[in-house]
Amino acid sequence: TLNRADIEKFLGYLECARGAAGPTRNRYLTLISRAFVFAVDAGYARENPTRGVRRAREPLSDVPPVSVGDLDRLLAAAPGPLRPALVLAWEGGLRRGEIAALEWRDIRFDADEFGVLIVRMSKNGSSRRVPPATRRA
Repeated sequence: TLNRADIEKFLGYLECARGAAGPTRNRYLTLISRAFVFAVDAGYARENPTRGVRRAREPLSDVPPVSVGDLDRLLAAAPGPLRPALVLAWEGGLRRGEIAALEWRDIRFDADEFGVLIVRMSKNGSSRRVPPATRRA
C-alpha cells in the first residue's frame, strides 16, 4: 500500500535523480492525487496518500503582451461575433468572465465619463472602473 512517505520519496527522486523542477514535481503530485481520488471514489483505496504533501513553490512569470500585429491577425481569423470580446480583452485587460458579465448599463456614455467600463465583479470579488485612457490601445 502506498503511503505519504512513499509519495514524498518518489517526488524527492524526481527532484534529485531526474532534475525535475518544482512545476514538474507539482504536475506529478497532481496526477497521483487525481488517480487516488478516483481510486477512493471507486472503492479501490481507503484514502489518498497525497493529502498533506507540500507542493513546490513555482516562480511567477510575466505573460508577454500581445502585439498590435498579433491582435490584427487574431481578429482577422476570429469569427465576427467574437471580435468585440477580443478587443475588450486586449484594450481593457478584461477577463473572459468579466466580458461575459458586461451589460449596457456598465458602459458610460455621459460626457465626463464617456467610454468608461464598469466591471461589477472582478476576479477578486470587487468592482473596478476601466477608463479609456488606461486601455492598451
